[in-house]
Amino acid sequence: AGVSNRSFDGSPISPQTLAAATTTTKFPGVPKTERVLDSFQCSYIQGVHRYGRLAITQNYLLFSSMVCSPFSIKLAEVETVTKQTN
Repeated sequence: AGVSNRSFDGSPISPQTLAAATTTTKFPGVPKTERVLDSFQCSYIQGVHRYGRLAITQNYLLFSSMVCSPFSIKLAEVETVTKQTN
């Protein structure tokens, strides 16, 4: 079972709402047909922590944050995934 989609204030986000927000406004290069499977609060670290949300679709990883530009990675390009905790 995955983690529930939650906004930063803890309220639920429907997959449809999340999909509309991520693919149509923040990720224009991602097809609108992509369905968000799950999303997680996480941190992208490149020198400093950039807290945000990672959304997983059938074909993409989508990261968005208020402190950096959103970016997408095609799942076909992912070679390994690791989980790190502090």
